[in-house]
Amino acid sequence: MKSSSPASPVTVFERALDFVKPGQWLGLGSGKASSAFVKALGARVRAGLQVVGLPTSVETETLARAEGIPLVSLQEAVDHGLDLHIDGADEFSPRLELIKGNGRCDLRERVVASLAREHIYLVGSGKRVKNLGERGNLPVDVVPHALPLVTRDLKRLGLRPVLWQKDGKPGFTDDGNHILDCGLEPQTDPAELDRRIRAIPGVVSTGFFLGLAELVLEGDADFRLVAEHRLAGQQGPTEFREANMAPNQVKIVQDADAMARAAAQRVVDLAGQAIAARGRFSIALSGGSTPKKLFELLARPEWATRIDWGKVLVFFGDERSVGPDDPNSNYRMARLALLDHVPVKKDHVFRMRGEQDLIAEAVRYQKDMELFLPHQPGGFPSLDLVLLGLGTDAHTASLFPRTKALHETRAWVAANDVPQLSTRRITLTYPVINHAREVLFLVAGQDKVKPLDQVLSGQENIEEYPAQGVKPHTGTHWMVDSAAAAGLPLAMRGGMV
Repeated sequence: MKSSSPASPVTVFERALDFVKPGQWLGLGSGKASSAFVKALGARVRAGLQVVGLPTSVETETLARAEGIPLVSLQEAVDHGLDLHIDGADEFSPRLELIKGNGRCDLRERVVASLAREHIYLVGSGKRVKNLGERGNLPVDVVPHALPLVTRDLKRLGLRPVLWQKDGKPGFTDDGNHILDCGLEPQTDPAELDRRIRAIPGVVSTGFFLGLAELVLEGDADFRLVAEHRLAGQQGPTEFREANMAPNQVKIVQDADAMARAAAQRVVDLAGQAIAARGRFSIALSGGSTPKKLFELLARPEWATRIDWGKVLVFFGDERSVGPDDPNSNYRMARLALLDHVPVKKDHVFRMRGEQDLIAEAVRYQKDMELFLPHQPGGFPSLDLVLLGLGTDAHTASLFPRTKALHETRAWVAANDVPQLSTRRITLTYPVINHAREVLFLVAGQDKVKPLDQVLSGQENIEEYPAQGVKPHTGTHWMVDSAAAAGLPLAMRGGMV
């Protein structure tokens, strides 16, 4: 066994989270250590981490649901496989052999562990032994009908079986079986004893978990990490770090109307927070049919009165090379759907002048932004909210595949030739979008299934899928209707709202 000491006093639960990657399917163990991990995982899920879990007990399932962790069925896990199983253990040896089962879930724990490619076990103080059995107990899972036979044969093997009692009566596992707690001596060959016990008719499982663990995280009495154990020459699960970037946060709604309601509530909340903290709320609007529903909803009196429009600054994420009254103008759509119906100050609405020379207009628009948005010299502003859509070619704003603006790192606004559409656009650039306090994509419709899947779960290729270049440090928020979400991996489908 190869052991290492941690550099900081984190808990074994926090350390285990370093090995969890977005999109993974996880086995969720049972017992005290596992429950603490599930709670820690739940906090990450609520912060935007997309994973799914397969619980090993009814108790773990109840806890995971309460923590908001999406769950899968055993059949789904059999079809897909699990990436990582994280569980507790009652003993572990230098060969990373384990005894488990004092939580009365060893059968389900074994089933779930068998589906996982990698395994991490979390233990507290006093669980490290030279030989399995030093702590004196081995749980054996037995079908009730065979209890007398199994009890007799376990005694013949030199074990001391005692029926587990719960509330003064014989206890039952989640699968309706009994547990015999078998007193035993330290074992130099636990595999042989395991084989002989399993040969007894009526034995379903034993607490020996042999050849499964790649990593054991050992803690003290308070589960503060004291050592990490791997077999010599074995790398174990790969540590994961998401460098300076929060994960995508995906919220799936039923349809475009539900999206408009959810997005309107988010705009109201962010406006209130920004005005309370900084005295104003800056937003960059997007074009398209999906945000139009949001704008029309915000224009209704019951929503419009919830925002102090006199303190709102309205910018635009992009514009076509057309005038303000052209049917294709993003400004015109926003004006007719929203701006004409709310008391926003006219000089607080900053239109991109698509009818002008767009190179000169990009310079002018940046100067307007510099004048009204705080920023460090040579730096970028922090808009409170940038609304974005997603095109069927995975473009966003007017950042189209294989166009020059994808490579702009200094300008806030850029004129962008789009040869595939035989047109030119003006757009905010990645640096401005990625410095926003919040970025919210609104994506609806079956025609967005493929681009959404490419952007969120495909390999990074910003040249082909420009929306992948949106990477604010606060994480990207996505509101997606059920039609568009149909192609997403299950780990990103966190439920309907």
